[in-house]
Amino acid sequence: MLCKIDHCSILIFCDIIFPYYLRRENQLKKLKESTVWIIIWILIYLAGFFTNIYDAFSNHGIHIINGQYYRFFTGLLLHTGLIHILGNILGIYFTGKFLDHQISQWKLLLITVFSATSANAIFSVIAPNSISGGGSPVVFSLIGLICVSQLLCKDAPRFHFRTQYGEWIVGYTILSNISPLLGNFSILIIHLLPFLIAFLLGFIGIKCKLLKFR
Repeated sequence: MLCKIDHCSILIFCDIIFPYYLRRENQLKKLKESTVWIIIWILIYLAGFFTNIYDAFSNHGIHIINGQYYRFFTGLLLHTGLIHILGNILGIYFTGKFLDHQISQWKLLLITVFSATSANAIFSVIAPNSISGGGSPVVFSLIGLICVSQLLCKDAPRFHFRTQYGEWIVGYTILSNISPLLGNFSILIIHLLPFLIAFLLGFIGIKCKLLKFR
């Protein structure tokens, strides 16, 4: 079944947001980790207007996944609406603005993919009949790296709350986790898992001198 096409949303992405991020990177080799995620999210979101991509790629609980374990990753690429994707774009943009220049982009991409995918896999066991999708685990894995770098790396740039990136990251963290106040703790769990996994990976990487924040 095809999704109803929202022409306004398509115009916003095609004419404003997508070209903006492409213009920020003059060469493919200079693409930042956060920009890679944003471009993929936008392309997948646009594809969702023409096909029921959510059913095909959303993360499923372990009881209903039927061996389609690729969903642990592909669920990170989906969003349920314009506000959902814009919120995560802003979240990853400002976390990336602080973190992207401090660490190798390949290492950053590997850590976020592993942390967020692992979080989806664990969540599928915790909520075995669930169907979910969203890029927020990627953002919270970056927040986990920010926290561990601040605790362990004296040479890492200091995180300042009274900055544009600081206010946006804190605001994103708070607003994306207000659902427990309404009795929905699943969102808090899927945000906490990638945060903890990335924090642990960062801790091990720093202690073993595999990660350097500069």
